[in-house]
Amino acid sequence: MKRRTFIQSTAAAAVGTQILGGVPLKAFSPKDLDGLVQAGDDNILIVVQLFGGNDGLNTIIPVDDDQYYAIRPAIAVQKQLAVPVVPGRLYFHPALDPAGAYNLRRMFDDGRLAVVQGIGYENPNLSHFRSTDIWLSGFNTSDPDRRLIDGWLGRYFADHLPDFPATLPDHPTAVQIGGSLSMLLQSPKGDVGIALTDPDKFFQLGQGLSPDLEAMPGDTAYEREFNFVRLVAEQSDRYSSVVKEAFDKGRNTLQYATNGFVRQMQLVARLISGGLKSKVYMVYMGGFDTHVQQQNDDLTGLHPFLLNALSTGIGQFID
Repeated sequence: MKRRTFIQSTAAAAVGTQILGGVPLKAFSPKDLDGLVQAGDDNILIVVQLFGGNDGLNTIIPVDDDQYYAIRPAIAVQKQLAVPVVPGRLYFHPALDPAGAYNLRRMFDDGRLAVVQGIGYENPNLSHFRSTDIWLSGFNTSDPDRRLIDGWLGRYFADHLPDFPATLPDHPTAVQIGGSLSMLLQSPKGDVGIALTDPDKFFQLGQGLSPDLEAMPGDTAYEREFNFVRLVAEQSDRYSSVVKEAFDKGRNTLQYATNGFVRQMQLVARLISGGLKSKVYMVYMGGFDTHVQQQNDDLTGLHPFLLNALSTGIGQFID
């Protein structure tokens, strides 16, 4: 299967066209989310998490807001330097439109990218850790006594897979590229996905990991921990061969860049092209807690570097 063919059925290519400010956009609707649990379709959602808190105002530039320039005299992107994606309406940081690469600007022009602004929640928590938990869990609470332990996507799948975890699907429901599973993919019934960085090592570690053990029926602390470990072992054992087979069958048909984020996208593309039927993939970029390294007067710095990597990484994956 060509990369363009399978990308057309993913969330990035989306179904259904909407109009925003006269501009045609692709949209991902709740109906499409329901399709993620249907085994017979090719709908895929890829979640990209930007660790550290991306500076949204220096990503999508409010060029006509005087307060933006008054409050940010040192790091604001001047209007004449911002990229007029939709003149008078929507402006990108120049790093999102690097020359010579298929990128987020070109995706927007092709109707393959939607920009949704004004997303947030009341009384934002200023803690990196708690605010991340709020976003991943879907619960807006700063109460330190309220533990946030599962994610909105994990709960969604747990509700729509009634036999989980007693009966596991043939392929992992979700795959996170990384060392440990995000709260986003955790549910009251257990983890609804697996985390890996290297399919070969995952295969070696997973083989024979799960003896024939039944889940314990009670809800004591011991029984919960036992069931958690048993589920992790069973999923690792079951899915290590499936992931390895897809990785071996898959192919990357272009030369990707060498940064860590792009390598994650490259692995996702290879697993999909190899036939892995997972409905969700999760990748991440770190470093967005930029502080004084954010941006220089010439629009160089850590934040432009990260935006460039993000834009070209997604662009290479989609193109």
